[in-house]
Amino acid sequence: MEGLRFRPLSEVKVRVFLDRNANGKYDQGETVIPGIILRDSQGRLFSTDSEGVATVPVGLKPVLLQLSTAEMEKNLYPTTEISRVITVDSREVLFGLTPVTHIKGVVYRDSNGNGRRDQGEQTIANILIKAGSREKLTSEGGIFEFKLIPEAWTITIAPKQPYYRGSLKELRIEIRREK
Repeated sequence: MEGLRFRPLSEVKVRVFLDRNANGKYDQGETVIPGIILRDSQGRLFSTDSEGVATVPVGLKPVLLQLSTAEMEKNLYPTTEISRVITVDSREVLFGLTPVTHIKGVVYRDSNGNGRRDQGEQTIANILIKAGSREKLTSEGGIFEFKLIPEAWTITIAPKQPYYRGSLKELRIEIRREK
């Protein structure tokens, strides 16, 4: 059987785009993303070109194609499924990514009630902070951080804190958006 080669029955165009409104659809005006790595179920790697397109050969068997997890480390969040099964009948396959916003803050006791964190005001650990349905406990230094897709978020101190004795009115959150 020497000399047999894989001959694709079809080549499927896979496009990766910057989903600015995070709706999972390739809308007019949204740009493509070159240099995104995709991996198939056979371990082959594909990279999108300057048009945001990778061409994936497909034979008789369906191929599972997945966005590389390294893309998520580039502060991009998938707005579509991160893996897709493609077949000879597949037309263009789309993967959407949107930038991630970093929200970082600290919970502290506002001892003088001025609404600003002043030197010497105590930070508070183990306070539950919510951003939508996501939850985090503050660290030993009162710090929390969320990576969120850009949209309007309400950051709150969760009610009924079993970790803190005192009034929640004297707690404040200082938030910074990091780039």
